[in-house]
Amino acid sequence: MRNYFTLILLIFYVTVFSQSTSVRTVFMDNLKKADLYFNKAAYRNALNIYLRANEQNPTSIYIQEQIADCYFYLNNPAEAETWYRKIINEQKLHPDTKFKFAEVLSLLGKYAESKYWFEADLQEHPDKRIARDKARFLDKIDYYLLDSLAFSVQPTAFNSDHADYCPAYFHEG
Repeated sequence: MRNYFTLILLIFYVTVFSQSTSVRTVFMDNLKKADLYFNKAAYRNALNIYLRANEQNPTSIYIQEQIADCYFYLNNPAEAETWYRKIINEQKLHPDTKFKFAEVLSLLGKYAESKYWFEADLQEHPDKRIARDKARFLDKIDYYLLDSLAFSVQPTAFNSDHADYCPAYFHEG
C-alpha cells in the first residue's frame, strides 16, 4: 500500500511540475509569472499571460503598459500603438513609455505625431540625446524620403520574414 501511495505521489509531482517551464513558476500568480517572463525577454509568453490578466483587471495601467511593451519588443507596432494609446496620457508611466510610443508611431509612418511624442519625452528628460536626435531627424524626414526614391532595396537569399540580425564578419572574416 505504501508503494502505491509513493507511486501516486510521484506521478502527481511529475504531472504538476512538467506543465511548467520552471519549478519556480508553478505556484506563482499570473502577474508575477508574466513579469518573470518579461524580464527574461520571453515576450510572447509574457504577452499571453498579461492579456489574460487584463481580462480580469481591465483598468490596470501597469498591465496595459506591459502588453504594449511586449508588442513593441515583438516588433508588432500596430498592436503596440493600440495599447500605448490607451495609457499614454496617464501620470505614472515608465520613463521610456513616451519614447517607445514615438518610436512605434515613427515605424508606422506617423511622423508628425511621432515628433510630438519625442518632444514630450524631451520635456520630461531634457538630457535624453537620442530623443532629441530623433526629433531633429523627423524635422528633415521629407528630405530623407526624397533621397530614398533613387534607390531600390531588395531582399537577398539570407533574409527571412522575421527580424534578422545584420550579418557581420567574425574575427578574420
